[in-house]
Amino acid sequence: MAKVDDAIATFERNIEIQTGRTVEAWAVLASQEPLRRHGEAVAWLKSTHGLSHAHANHVAKRLLKDAAPLDADPIDALFAGAKAGLRPLYDRLAT
Repeated sequence: MAKVDDAIATFERNIEIQTGRTVEAWAVLASQEPLRRHGEAVAWLKSTHGLSHAHANHVAKRLLKDAAPLDADPIDALFAGAKAGLRPLYDRLAT
């Protein structure tokens, strides 16, 4: 796992060197926008700030990871809004 962590650290250092901002700073900047989905964040970072796709993708992942509550059930998001009526069916199938 150390090799993966080292690669991520190097990638994040490269983002900072190439853009002048850390991944955390980019995530804070993006969090001030009404971006709810990964694709929205990637598109905004690329079009507004000229980030490469790889850099924008990495920042978007960090943004959404930081925004997600740690105790949230990821299934809840699948059955939000108009799909809420399908949750009981899912629950029965899952058990």
